[in-house]
Amino acid sequence: MNQQFEDNVENIAQAARESRPVREHGPYGLLIGNGQLHYSKVIMADPVPTGEQILDAAGLHPTREHLLFQVSTNGTIDEVRPEILVDLRQPGLEKFLAFRGDRIYRFTLNDRSVDWGSQWVTGRVLKLLAGVNPEEVDVVLIHPQGQNRVLEDDDRADLAEAGVERFETVQLSIEIFVNTDPRTVHQRVMDYWGIVRLEYPHADPSRELESYTVTYAKGPKQNPSGTLVKGQSVHLKQDMEFDVFLTDRS
Repeated sequence: MNQQFEDNVENIAQAARESRPVREHGPYGLLIGNGQLHYSKVIMADPVPTGEQILDAAGLHPTREHLLFQVSTNGTIDEVRPEILVDLRQPGLEKFLAFRGDRIYRFTLNDRSVDWGSQWVTGRVLKLLAGVNPEEVDVVLIHPQGQNRVLEDDDRADLAEAGVERFETVQLSIEIFVNTDPRTVHQRVMDYWGIVRLEYPHADPSRELESYTVTYAKGPKQNPSGTLVKGQSVHLKQDMEFDVFLTDRS
């Protein structure tokens, strides 16, 4: 969604990102998100509202059936109780999260404790909470007995299970096979020339008499199998298979 406010509204999230003080007078523009980190815009006149007033302004009724958290630029997420006053001008305050319910769940993300208002959290949300590029990392649910699980973006982790769930972000690493040889790549999408150069490192698009035939199988749902041509890209999946061959047109 468009997170910009009108010129007369002080955008506290923008002020936090720019590391500048929030002005002393309103109106103030707030971003209030849900468990998927989808944000809505809320405008308030009072610089020091209560948690309940913020929920009310966001149209989250009954307010007493919701949990509110404030999110700071350093990544911390702290509960805001209904009667607690929140100074919207405080340094580092970026945005808010709201959940319907009365139970707070706790997990760790890269060894940082996080309080959360939903039983579920997805892989993509965890990446965003960690402040990393979702296309360059994986999220791993660490199991005490070593049976770790990689969460895809749409995978959900159940925070109601026994113990405190522990998540870590790691560099994306996908093993694919090119002409039956294993190759490790660190991105989810590669273009035609990226795949070709895994087999022919010196392949040059300027050599018009050289072309390459690229076919693939065992791919993800976006592209399970087919032929890759110049100008196209392909989504990658663990153990995906490619055949790449030089075609001399001379």
